[in-house]
Amino acid sequence: MGEKLARSFHPKQKKTRQPRRSFIDAEASAPLLSQAHRLNLEASGASTPTPEPKTSEIFTYQTVVSLISYTFLALHCTSDPRGEALG
Repeated sequence: MGEKLARSFHPKQKKTRQPRRSFIDAEASAPLLSQAHRLNLEASGASTPTPEPKTSEIFTYQTVVSLISYTFLALHCTSDPRGEALG
């Protein structure tokens, strides 16, 4: 019992620990594409620009209905029931 008390007051020898290697370190430095895949992309000319989508392709019936419904829901949630200005 006395040894345990004495050890708690003496400075402990620090162990030299190796920092734990994170899997993120290896992934962060690894290339996303292999060298062979990059060479295939460069050779095939995959860097040709794609045409911009038309407005009618973006705003389909479903996206317009969703935008309108979310707008009304947001306005409903932020409105004051007494009709007074918020703030």
